[in-house]
Amino acid sequence: MEAEVQKLKALVYQHNVAIVYEQHGATLPGDLRGHEHFGYKDGISQPGVQDFDPADLSAANVDPSATLGYVQGHPGTEIIQPGEFILGLTPEPNQPPVDLTALKWMEKGSFLVFRRLNQDVASFNEQEQRNLDPLPSDDPLRSKIGAMLVGRWKSGTPVDLSPDTDNGLTSDTEINNFNFLARDVENIHVDNDEAGLRCPHFGHIRKVYPRQGGFAINRVKRIIRRGVPFGNPYDPARGEGFDAQAARGLVFVAYMSSIEAKFEFLMRAWVNNPKFPVPQFESGAETLTGPDPIIGDAAPLSPITLKHPGGNDLKPDFLRKVQTTGTLYAFSPSIPALNALANGTA
Repeated sequence: MEAEVQKLKALVYQHNVAIVYEQHGATLPGDLRGHEHFGYKDGISQPGVQDFDPADLSAANVDPSATLGYVQGHPGTEIIQPGEFILGLTPEPNQPPVDLTALKWMEKGSFLVFRRLNQDVASFNEQEQRNLDPLPSDDPLRSKIGAMLVGRWKSGTPVDLSPDTDNGLTSDTEINNFNFLARDVENIHVDNDEAGLRCPHFGHIRKVYPRQGGFAINRVKRIIRRGVPFGNPYDPARGEGFDAQAARGLVFVAYMSSIEAKFEFLMRAWVNNPKFPVPQFESGAETLTGPDPIIGDAAPLSPITLKHPGGNDLKPDFLRKVQTTGTLYAFSPSIPALNALANGTA
């Protein structure tokens, strides 16, 4: 990768092009490898793409409308039409293709969102502990409040599959093979989680990919994303550069066929919508699901309620500790389009 970066820089200088911004990123060391700075496994759920990922058409299909099947070796990872990510290719059923009649150079390109996200690990840990302090020492919530906020344990194990402990269910046959609905697992019937007892409705992975009801809507809102951490891990004992004042976070890159219909919709209608995925009703009165506590705008007017079977529901005072410090909306042309632009034929 470093060699490729140097090749690109040489071309940049050769053609007098300015480098606008440069950000170093790398996977975290040791046990944090593949995890983000809060300690949770990242980048787990990705869509499969028709004509790119091999399909396993014999896999159990929980969604009759998912006619393209699931990625071979990755149960639960649906295959989606490529037009949801790349302009000019086939989109999902009932989705109109983008009209590129006057914009032929955009064919087989993709819209891109880049974000630089600062993570305040010290404050995240502190407010997690502050919310746990009032609970009895033997309260089971003490060991899993963070996992319920994210929707996964730090290993990546979904709380829907393992609500009480981090069982390390991280194989490709398990980590995405769930849907919050009633199902049979090894001949054991598991009731659906409409009440949000296993995975809260506001849990990060449930807000950005609901996996229940309206699966077709889920598919047309998928994006292909990658994230890489920047900065040293939070380890104040190691001194400057590892303390709370050091910059650390995640570089986020995502590709899609429409920024407005996908990324902005996800943030507006799902992540920050306190009534999504469903409003709750208690004693006939509507209560709010709340925003995503990890990347959403957690405002005082939209608190989150953590259901607590056998105890009092917890209303954690949990504000977002991820801050966007840079965003770029861009278009990534295809290689033929770049060649045509370079040759003056586009």
